[in-house]
Amino acid sequence: MCIIVDNDVVQRVIRKQSPLDRLGLALLEGQWSVRLVYGGKLAADYERCDEVRRMVVRLDQEGRARRIPTQSLQSEVKRLNASGSLTSNDADIIALAIVADVRLLCTFDKKLMADFTNVAVMSPRGQVYTKGGQEHLLRGHCCR
Repeated sequence: MCIIVDNDVVQRVIRKQSPLDRLGLALLEGQWSVRLVYGGKLAADYERCDEVRRMVVRLDQEGRARRIPTQSLQSEVKRLNASGSLTSNDADIIALAIVADVRLLCTFDKKLMADFTNVAVMSPRGQVYTKGGQEHLLRGHCCR
């Protein structure tokens, strides 16, 4: 299990901009065995930005990223949308976390944070990395 980096923050992470500079260093320089998990709509979002696409290709080549096929996520996205339990419009991110068994997310989207940490949506609930000083989350989720 590792980390999902939402599209709203991925450029800050790869540019190592505060407050996500520590995550950027860990992800891009291989500290704490941090692995990026992506797929579905998030993979399509990553493809739209050359800088992000290059980073993901590099991480894939180095074995520090894992892509989950879109078709693997589709039934979970449908189930989540039908449940009516989400406050965000990010069923794809929650489905990715459930299918890939990832319980760590980096985002600044407050509604997505609420869904990701809601045990009624995802059990066990996830944790959210939003700033430096949370390296314990990276070590706890990414070094297994």
